[in-house]
Amino acid sequence: MSLHASHIPELDALIARGSPERRVKTVERMTAFFLDGASRFNDDHVRLFDLVFSQLIGEIETNARTELSRLLAPLGNAPVEAVRRLAQDDDIAVAGPVLKRAERLSDADLVDIAESKGQAHLLAISARARIAELVTDVLLRRGDQDVLRSTAENRGARLSDAGFGILVERAKTDGVLAEKVLLRPDIPPRLFHDLLLTATDAVQRRLIASATPENSSEARGAPAKASNEANAPAAPRDYSHAQRRIEALYQDGKLDAAILVELRAEDPIRRNRRGPCVAVRGPDRSGGSADDCGAARSGPHSL
Repeated sequence: MSLHASHIPELDALIARGSPERRVKTVERMTAFFLDGASRFNDDHVRLFDLVFSQLIGEIETNARTELSRLLAPLGNAPVEAVRRLAQDDDIAVAGPVLKRAERLSDADLVDIAESKGQAHLLAISARARIAELVTDVLLRRGDQDVLRSTAENRGARLSDAGFGILVERAKTDGVLAEKVLLRPDIPPRLFHDLLLTATDAVQRRLIASATPENSSEARGAPAKASNEANAPAAPRDYSHAQRRIEALYQDGKLDAAILVELRAEDPIRRNRRGPCVAVRGPDRSGGSADDCGAARSGPHSL
């Protein structure tokens, strides 16, 4: 199908004298025409559609802009200026679809939007299939709790060292975020250890419990730190030995649940008193199971 001038209305007259209903009908007609031939249109054709959409976007109601955004978002050759206009819309219902999916938005476009728009726009960007470091840096610097959690959970989001630093600091007071950060395969070892030793007991239990034999890679998210107890001695604990062992095991990909339990047992303060039991799924070093608290206390890896 070729694009003919007869398909393009007189835009100036339409904008100046056309009714809102006529403008919406024009956008709907042009959208249907574009979707029908998008795979066959060349760059000149796409630019012509871009001219029409870009001029009419500001003249149509929210529902029509939202529908246009939804239809253009997944297209690899969507009119780029129209996509930018939709992504910059203050209404997240309009901007959301293209912010989440449109490949036509450049990193510079996303940075500009992330720097200038509100948390709903940042959250939508954090859900993209791929996000560059310069974009995630802005998301993590400006984002609220939901944005940080979404970005940390997104494996397609590339994070800089500075970005990881922000996540780790915020995760120290946010257990949900801590889990998401600790389970990222690209977290730098130094920051992994920093967060690992400050995670709450609740986070420790959930992460250790995830260390099944079938999914042992998740076991590295379980910190080797003793549980907080009301009668703990005031003297500071020395975790340097555990940190060195964890780093070596983590880099070799050998950090499993049994070793984590052993590291907890090596705490000299914990050895001298019976603390609360943490259930660990997975085999212990003696070939038995550390599934229940009784077995864990009586075996060589008692907590």
